[in-house]
Amino acid sequence: MLPNALSRTLVLFHWLMLVSICAFLTLKSTLQFSRAFDFLMYHLPLALQSWNLTTFAPSTKIQNLYGSLPLFGEYFQGFLVLISGKMSSANLINIIGVIACIVAAKMLFKNQFSIRWFLTVCLAVPLVVIHATTGYIDLFTAELLLLTFIGMYGILGGKGWLAYAVFITGLFLAMGTRMQAWPLCFLFGGIAICHMLLRERSLHRVFFVLFIVAILTFFPLKNILTHGNPTYPVRTPLVANFISMPYLSKGGSLTNVPPFLHRQLPPVQFFASAFEINRLYSNTPYQWSYDQYAKIDDNHRRMGGWFFLTVIGMMILLVHAFISRRLPRSILSIFIGSILIVSCIPHMLELRYALFIPLIAAFLLSMVMQSSSIINTIFKGFFIFCSAIVLLNMPPKFWQIDSRPSSAFAPNAAKEFWEEQRGNSEEIDIQEHLEWAIYWSGPTFSEYKVRNSIK
Repeated sequence: MLPNALSRTLVLFHWLMLVSICAFLTLKSTLQFSRAFDFLMYHLPLALQSWNLTTFAPSTKIQNLYGSLPLFGEYFQGFLVLISGKMSSANLINIIGVIACIVAAKMLFKNQFSIRWFLTVCLAVPLVVIHATTGYIDLFTAELLLLTFIGMYGILGGKGWLAYAVFITGLFLAMGTRMQAWPLCFLFGGIAICHMLLRERSLHRVFFVLFIVAILTFFPLKNILTHGNPTYPVRTPLVANFISMPYLSKGGSLTNVPPFLHRQLPPVQFFASAFEINRLYSNTPYQWSYDQYAKIDDNHRRMGGWFFLTVIGMMILLVHAFISRRLPRSILSIFIGSILIVSCIPHMLELRYALFIPLIAAFLLSMVMQSSSIINTIFKGFFIFCSAIVLLNMPPKFWQIDSRPSSAFAPNAAKEFWEEQRGNSEEIDIQEHLEWAIYWSGPTFSEYKVRNSIK
């Protein structure tokens, strides 16, 4: 009886820790206004602008980007601010995304899917933990790709109409949120189409195939008609070598590649980052952050963020699942194919753009770790150990919640500007390089009509 009682106690304690950590992350996302660079520079201005919640107009360059990039994530962030009245609630997008994935996985796979081990593995990935509260949409995009993968797994496993609904929802939202998700959307969409054409015999298959094709082509066609380039403002790889296309960025700039990888191909850069090889090439302290920032000549620059021990553990257990057929080899092959595709994209050494990989791995491992075999017992302890290391290495400030309103963080120059413009209703041109430019529009970003005219 003692081993059973001890086992139940450990399970209860594990659940208590998971619930406490997830509750903290949810509370922090709700109450703490994010001051992360991209959130203030790009995500928040558009989120507020899309629902007429701000009088701030970003620079012309950024406004032009708004017209070509898929922006569902920012629209959703603006909606959260609209219904809550709190700027900080824009961060909740990532929490809502993971809840949607858990609900979909539980509905489709029921007891095959373990929420406990899915969350445990997720908490062993630093960037997942950090991005849960930043207001960036990288994690949200990854969650939508996970939702698409769950739906595709359900379709291939004959889970019926619910799997199609999950797949189409995830596919449409992922295509409409981030351009970096498009290669994976085409992969998952193509596999679903092939399955329906070869295996399905119902009359509905033509409708679903056409619907999926429409989803996959809508945003690229829109950009072709508007800008003459399906991936505008980014240069289309391969195709651009043969056809002249307008673009603003070639992508994959060496400024975000550490010096020791400058001469390496994108796959080498990607896997070096995934396994945090940079730890061997630098004597400076290594720290996880939302964008893995380091000085331009530092070999830690933009590298890592998945924790190399977690990556090694995922790889070993998934290889074991492949060999022992604990999971369908077709599903694991698709996952491996998606990793290889992403590894060839230049800027993917910044692992926040590829967070769908550890999320899908966590989902697959949660299906494997349900049994009490010796190897599963070992890896359960291993991932608990990894999550503990990740959480204990978060800086003390991470475990604090600053619930002050967004106006409390305004630069002094912006506050002086508010005093000077009090009562003025005319639009004012400003020239601000930094992410703080939105603060010139007032304490709630809606008091003064401001246009950033910086070139």
